[in-house]
Amino acid sequence: MNARTVFRDATVISMDPAIGTLENADVLVENDTIVHVGPGLGAVDAQEIDGTGAILTPGFVDTHRHLWQSSIKGVFADWTTLQYMHGIRLHIAPMVTADDTYTATYAGALECLNNGVTTVLGYEHNVNTTEHAFAGAQAMVDAGVRGVYALGMGQAPLAPRVFSRTADYIPVLDKLRDQFFTSATARVQLGVAPVELFMASEDVVAEQFALARSFGATLTLHINAVQNSVGEIARLAKAGLIASDVVFVHGEASTDDEYRQVADGGAAICACVEAEMAMAQGEPSLRKQREFGLAPTVGVDSVGCCGGGVIAQVRMGMQIVRLADAHAQLAAGHNPEAVSVTAHEALEWGTINGAKALGIDSRIGSITVGKQADLVLFRTTSPDMAGYLRSNPAAAVVTQSSAADIDTVMVAGDIVKHDGKLRDPGWGTQRSRLTDLADRIAEQARQTDGSLIPSPPPQLPTEQGW
Repeated sequence: MNARTVFRDATVISMDPAIGTLENADVLVENDTIVHVGPGLGAVDAQEIDGTGAILTPGFVDTHRHLWQSSIKGVFADWTTLQYMHGIRLHIAPMVTADDTYTATYAGALECLNNGVTTVLGYEHNVNTTEHAFAGAQAMVDAGVRGVYALGMGQAPLAPRVFSRTADYIPVLDKLRDQFFTSATARVQLGVAPVELFMASEDVVAEQFALARSFGATLTLHINAVQNSVGEIARLAKAGLIASDVVFVHGEASTDDEYRQVADGGAAICACVEAEMAMAQGEPSLRKQREFGLAPTVGVDSVGCCGGGVIAQVRMGMQIVRLADAHAQLAAGHNPEAVSVTAHEALEWGTINGAKALGIDSRIGSITVGKQADLVLFRTTSPDMAGYLRSNPAAAVVTQSSAADIDTVMVAGDIVKHDGKLRDPGWGTQRSRLTDLADRIAEQARQTDGSLIPSPPPQLPTEQGW
């Protein structure tokens, strides 16, 4: 990479309250760090990227995505969560090999970068062998994305049991740490996704929380996601497990007391807006998070049922909250006088709030001097973006933009997308592998009637081995 890069004359949405949004501003990057933000930067010896008329934002942060599912794109686009359990977790998941995991995870990480998602929490809960774990972590590192590789401790329920005790994961975590996570400032960090509470007892989950914390790993867990999976946050709170190192996922079925418990513990919740609506799980938790003082975050969840960009999650989430907040007035026959969420606030969900949830907001999440240079440059020349209201560039990004408008993506000073094209030299080969993999899985999973879910559907084993 060029040791110095300058973005010239851009509209900069810094997401830093002390800086705000600047017009005709320059951002200078040295190596991996932002060293100047503001107008009027003089001549410098640096690679120049013309930002005239363009909008520069921090890189987006996705706090929940199953990267290993990038090879089953659209497979459960028309399924409910129950069908997902039958078709994916209990049927297709055991078919995915370690090599498949690398291919899908690598492609998923590139999909993130193409969409301006520079940081992703990979919730990789299909680790059916030790090799699966190393394949997933290696793929994230090789793709150049920033994020957390969260080792899933539940493996596919119907896969041959390799891990049946929490202690079985200790050598895996040791090797992952020694091979990939040797530095606290490495681009990819270690995480753990304990087994879900519908698959194991609270004692087992608590044991896995303790193991993760002994490695300094970020914790993440599906929680209160469906109507027959309730009270889980309360159970973890009673066990004293909620703290600032936890990112809960979904949470639509949470009670008011449980939102308070999350807030009091300093934890975060990720709303996977599109997936939660698509799979009929319930209203995403954003409105309730705001009500109880949480800093909402968003995630794609899986491209098995929705698109790969965080912008869509922010856009849909904002509109859902606006409508839900206005419900009482509408029901009473009144027209609301104002919306409850601005585009700028919604942009926080996909940038600085995600960084805070992962505990790295001192390093990323805003365009601030001293932070890592994770940046996204939007061109405004497409029919979608041209003519945007210059006094509200956040609205243009949130409501009008798409991946097609993203000209440049930078991660830690490395330009990974430029002139609208990914710079990954191996994508052609990986694309072919991904296509072949997707075709193979679909063929292997397909039933005689054409369905991808067996009939009768497989059932979750009563004994999970824990």
